[in-house]
Amino acid sequence: MPFPVAVGSTWTYKTTYGRAIDKMTAVTPVSGGQQVTMTTSSTVLGSASKNTAYYVIHSDGSISLPFSQFNTHASGTTVKLLSGSPFWPPAAELASGQPSHSTLKIEFSEGGVTKRVTAHLTVTGAGTQRVTVPAGTYSATVVNLAMSETIDGIAVGDTVRTWLAPGVGPVKSEVILDEAGTDHVAAQDQLISFKAG
Repeated sequence: MPFPVAVGSTWTYKTTYGRAIDKMTAVTPVSGGQQVTMTTSSTVLGSASKNTAYYVIHSDGSISLPFSQFNTHASGTTVKLLSGSPFWPPAAELASGQPSHSTLKIEFSEGGVTKRVTAHLTVTGAGTQRVTVPAGTYSATVVNLAMSETIDGIAVGDTVRTWLAPGVGPVKSEVILDEAGTDHVAAQDQLISFKAG
């Protein structure tokens, strides 16, 4: 499993602009696995916020993300998944280093304007690395999730690189943006502490 599945498991991260705490608040059996409810409390540049995400962790270690959670009516923006499903492939596929591809067709609506976007996702396992974060030094599996899309005729690409330590889960992540052919780290999370549930 990519991270320990237990109610009460809590990860505290130092982020680029503040701090975030992820807490597993519910685990519910579903067909083929478990639905996990994760609450994130974050402070970014002194401003606090809280949100909830839902994941389905399947028995083979793959993870799917119910897309309905991205509807943000409170902000006046709605996001509708027209086809596809965001996911992480099974652990064995990540270990093989073979890329896993998927395509999402997404519709955004805001202020009476609706746009459709096709996003191409590629998830690839990138082996094992030693990584040091405030919580300690870990031997971690590296997973790259690359996304590319075209918005208003402009090609946009980014990669989320995550380091997963056995028995702990994500200990570090980076968002890497590709701007005009040059990659740079736009945001980074590093584990400060983990408490098992």
